[in-house]
Amino acid sequence: METGIISETKINKTRQMELISWVFASANSCEKVIQPLLSRFVVLEIPEYTFDEFTDIAISRLSKEILMNGMPELLLKRFGTKLVQGTLEML
Repeated sequence: METGIISETKINKTRQMELISWVFASANSCEKVIQPLLSRFVVLEIPEYTFDEFTDIAISRLSKEILMNGMPELLLKRFGTKLVQGTLEML
């Protein structure tokens, strides 16, 4: 994978293809990931959201969805009137 060359052999025929590829992974913890595998990745530790940060992100994202896709009807069906009315009031 390091060279970007992928080889496939079937019934004495081999074909190769060169690719530019990226590999991404995520985990809640690296504790159980074996070191030889972990050494091939850059480990970025992202702190948890606070409740206020989560609320700000959720409201921002929902308001964009509502404005772009006319979502109030879908939200009403999914979550009921009280939650949707409260969310729209916060916007």
